[in-house]
Amino acid sequence: MELSYYFYTDFKTREEIDEFLLEQARKVVGDRGDIKISRQEESEENEGDTLDFSCKSFWVSTNLSFVQDIAKEFDLDVNFCLWISVYPSGGAKFIQFIGNLLSGTTGDVILLEEHDMKVLERRHESLIVNNYYFDGDFRNLGLPYANGFYQKFVLQIDSGNESNDIIQIVKHEIINIANHCIDEGKVTLIEDPDIRSEFGICWNDFKVFVQNWKWNKSYRSSNKYIRGIYLYRSA
Repeated sequence: MELSYYFYTDFKTREEIDEFLLEQARKVVGDRGDIKISRQEESEENEGDTLDFSCKSFWVSTNLSFVQDIAKEFDLDVNFCLWISVYPSGGAKFIQFIGNLLSGTTGDVILLEEHDMKVLERRHESLIVNNYYFDGDFRNLGLPYANGFYQKFVLQIDSGNESNDIIQIVKHEIINIANHCIDEGKVTLIEDPDIRSEFGICWNDFKVFVQNWKWNKSYRSSNKYIRGIYLYRSA
């Protein structure tokens, strides 16, 4: 499983950050000999420096890529990123490691799969986990949390119209439903005027992202394209 963990750190130097991360990993592994560590220094200012470490349960690499984009997209105050691979049967140890990171820091946090599927989030000091992942067992976090979810729905629309008019119709209907079910005027529309094939709406921790796509049904003995709309809903 490939994950990315974005969080806020007020450490002043990269050395402090690196030592903090390794300390939390050692608490999980228990034996320093089981952790493999490598460092790469790319500049005197430490801007491109990376730290990689791994154990039998997971692999971690420090990275500053996409931090600003993620902070803006999810409206979170984060300034550091970890790229993570969780090995098979390594979930329990990995969750314990994340729990250590959460306990050792304050502020916003988000754990994502494939850069957009929300696994865990801390916002306004409230921790919400997606119980779809890790069999819903987050007890090894060692912290109180609420169960949330991030679920994808697919709406397939058979349409010969190749324009983006359908997405505008869906947008109008979803906004009407959200205003009726949540609170009139409280829903925020998120869209890029140059990209008419997708949009999002949000209200506090509730977020829906809609994206237009085409799916070739040739494997069903048909060359038609089905216009599909992804709807991602997060708690």
